[in-house]
Amino acid sequence: MKYHACFSVGPSPFSGKRLFSAVIVISAFCFCAAPVKPATISIPLSATSPWDGAAHGVQPGDTLVFDGQTRAFFTFRNVQGSAAAPVTITNAGGAGGQFIYDNSSGPGGDSFYFIGCRYIIVKGTPSPGNYDYGIKIANTATGLYGMFFGANGLVGSSDFEVRDIEIGHAGFAGIGAQCKSLKGSSGFVMANVKIHGCYIHDTGGEGIYVGSSFFALTDTSSPEFDPHPIHGAEIYDNVIENSGYDGIQLGCATQNASIHDNVINGYGKNTSDTAQNEGIRSNPGTAADIYNNLIIGTAGSGDGIQANPYNDVKYYNNVISTPHESGLTVYEQAATWSYVNGYSIKIMNNTIVSPTTHGIVVSAGHSSGNLAYNNLVTHPGSGSYMVKGSTTVTESNELYVTTDAGAGFVNSVTLDYHLAAGSAARNAGTSVSSYGITTDYDGTNRVLETATDAGAFEYIPIGILSVTGFGQAGTAYCPATGALNEPPTWDATNHVPTGVSASPYTATGTGYASRCWYVDFGPNYAKVRITGTWTRYMPFTTGSNPGFGAMWWDDDNDSTNDNGVTATGLNFGTAQGLNTGSAQPWVQDSNNSSAPVAPQRRYLLINTGSAPATRANEFVFVGYMLP
Repeated sequence: MKYHACFSVGPSPFSGKRLFSAVIVISAFCFCAAPVKPATISIPLSATSPWDGAAHGVQPGDTLVFDGQTRAFFTFRNVQGSAAAPVTITNAGGAGGQFIYDNSSGPGGDSFYFIGCRYIIVKGTPSPGNYDYGIKIANTATGLYGMFFGANGLVGSSDFEVRDIEIGHAGFAGIGAQCKSLKGSSGFVMANVKIHGCYIHDTGGEGIYVGSSFFALTDTSSPEFDPHPIHGAEIYDNVIENSGYDGIQLGCATQNASIHDNVINGYGKNTSDTAQNEGIRSNPGTAADIYNNLIIGTAGSGDGIQANPYNDVKYYNNVISTPHESGLTVYEQAATWSYVNGYSIKIMNNTIVSPTTHGIVVSAGHSSGNLAYNNLVTHPGSGSYMVKGSTTVTESNELYVTTDAGAGFVNSVTLDYHLAAGSAARNAGTSVSSYGITTDYDGTNRVLETATDAGAFEYIPIGILSVTGFGQAGTAYCPATGALNEPPTWDATNHVPTGVSASPYTATGTGYASRCWYVDFGPNYAKVRITGTWTRYMPFTTGSNPGFGAMWWDDDNDSTNDNGVTATGLNFGTAQGLNTGSAQPWVQDSNNSSAPVAPQRRYLLINTGSAPATRANEFVFVGYMLP
């Protein structure tokens, strides 16, 4: 790409711009210059808020970096990238490079605010061993968002991505987005909203609240009742715990919207408003596919999923456990809220466990061609497995059982809703591949045996994972040669490893501080799914076993963390104060069965930490391989 300008008498037309090279062409009095080189711009603690991107000369492709600091709030205004070269906003990284907001006293407004910004990526840069989320919003005052994207007058925010950020104790929602000063009748569209990889917890309101609760009402006197639409919203891979209202709420997302692969554990905790207490709420004007979500209800929670569709939608592979109301409710507001007449609803392969009222409710009279296939529902408390009202829904291969035990789950007590060998859900479904559903919650191919299984999971014989190799990483000696050399057998009935070490005193040798060892998951590492980690302890040992200092995924097996990919969800060493006596007990360190861990790189690197114990003498990974 080249820029052209004519020579003229006076200052250079490129005064003040950053160029890294230029080619002068004496032809028609014009010259061509190479594109502007992206810059890294530091935002020190002394930088004032609001910080105007245009005034600071921000160009597409630039990176804006907060050094390690703590603030009460900060506002970005008019930060504009481009579709090909977005502006990245992040923290500095490193041991002291976490950027923290603490706005508990509420000076001014929402903690992290973006107005009139477009084509930006806001992400936390982790520091393995120091912090997992480089940007952390620790507190906000009552009624305030942790992070919000809005409008600067008539300039709305759009085309933004939020990733890898922790938000806790927000007075209202964790993340919010809506340009409230722009009516839908203005023609403004908020586009390409992506929120993923975030950890949001203990919020006064919603975990994530994007778009308006209203859509296409006849009252257009206020933007609240004439909101702008959203095209291309994707909310995925987030963990949301203990939200006051809905875990995730999305509204006015009329095109290309999806909510998938999130874990929502505890929602609707603020019992003062029982109209906003769903795990996932898809508001009017929204045509979002909702799939592969784990939703765990608690006292006070409402429906697992509540949706008011605008156009054709699919809800599939969701695992909804113990909602305080129904598992999945699909309904319509009054016609003035708008929908596409004759839209269709596909409800397929969901697992709904012990809803307090109904399993599935469909009350959408203007829909047609609705299907409910292969859903597994257990033990609806005071209601029915399926309530259709006046809506026509064609059901096929639904599996309804009166008890959780009757479903044949691996272990419903630990929320492991994978299928045991004797499950009635095995091969009980019908093919749904023609609707674009070809994998289960874990990404496993559907139809591994003779037919599709009912519910969110296909049956696989979970067991001990074999690894390609393991050993010392780097030049500093780490006697981890015995880490995985005597794998146990798997008790498929009790779901535990069994077996003792022939040489229990030749341990993994983790008594060497700050040394590294590696585990090689082989060239097919991307197909590995880890559902748990276990440690076998030496006999006649006591005291705590603090585990390891750091664990990360890497492309090689040296001791340098090249990629910065923390191995979240995995650990060894949870048996604090265990007295083994003469036994060699196996202790489970992590239970990832509800959200299996997929290796992010071929090698798992493990640093022994500053105070390693010497009690462990064998480790094991439990899980399965995708086909």
